[in-house]
Amino acid sequence: MSESVPTERFAFIDTGRALACLMLVIYHVVGASNITGLRLPETHYLRTANHLIDFIRMPLFAFIAGYTLKVFSETTFQFDEKMNSRVFRLIPPFIIVSSLTYFSQILMGFERDIPFLHIFVIGYQQFWFIQSIIILISISLVVGLFFKQRDFTFFAVGMMIVGTTAPMFVDRWQPDLLSAYKAIYLAPYFFLGVITSIHTPSRLIANFFSIVAWTGLLVYIYLNPTELTNDLTSNDIDFEKYILGAFAVCITLYAWQPNIKYLSWMAPYAFTIFLFHNFFTAGARIVLTKFLNLQIPEILLILGVAIGIVGPVILHLLLKRMPKLALLVIGTKSNRKSTAYAPRET
Repeated sequence: MSESVPTERFAFIDTGRALACLMLVIYHVVGASNITGLRLPETHYLRTANHLIDFIRMPLFAFIAGYTLKVFSETTFQFDEKMNSRVFRLIPPFIIVSSLTYFSQILMGFERDIPFLHIFVIGYQQFWFIQSIIILISISLVVGLFFKQRDFTFFAVGMMIVGTTAPMFVDRWQPDLLSAYKAIYLAPYFFLGVITSIHTPSRLIANFFSIVAWTGLLVYIYLNPTELTNDLTSNDIDFEKYILGAFAVCITLYAWQPNIKYLSWMAPYAFTIFLFHNFFTAGARIVLTKFLNLQIPEILLILGVAIGIVGPVILHLLLKRMPKLALLVIGTKSNRKSTAYAPRET
């Protein structure tokens, strides 16, 4: 299958990637707290919307990574190829771009209490996701080398149960070495994607489970309205409580399989956007607020998101002209497009 002409099966994955990228950029433009991003008060409606985005964006990325992963290897050669293309290619961009981010923060007067080498072993900014997804992909490929479809399905379901229930009994450990705790947090969505890809359930069945998940979330909100209000105006949200919401979004993506072309064009650049959007959004915010004295949050949001997406896309196209550098910095070769953690396979 040509990479430039995806089948309908993958059109919704491109749309999902684009939506996840859009939410990621919006989240960082608005800011995770009242001292980051647009520095809005907790009660501002954009901060409330940002909290809603927060428990959807990374689970959606994880679901897509799981769905596009072909876990079974007939030979060790196939296993080695998949480890190279799906795991090892992520490591150089992780090291290089997280280092660039760290030193740029140092120059701006931040991160001085974080030792440099710590950023590679603990969760650092958005790069924790790469650490977590490497763990999940590696485990899946190793198990897929020895297990057949039925046994792997049991394993995946078990991992979903562990990921769903473990946070209820195990406190978040600190430091979170290699973002292993966050890998547990992402495991239900990642393995949901893997199982969905293996068994390709009918969209009717997917719609049924989607309705069940949305209904369960609405019932929870109805029974705990005060708790929800408190969470949406707080920086300390227990995301595990809203696992049904993240499940609902992932299942609905598969059930509806949207093909939104004015969004899906971003999909080939998703990994580059993931890696570099903060450089462009931060630069845009500084120019707009300090030099142009623009203070309207909604306009800053629109311009920040636009620059946070277009900037990395332009950078991606420039790097593609230098294949060796592109392989190191964005993990993509000259004869293929980057597709964010999960290249298409047939």
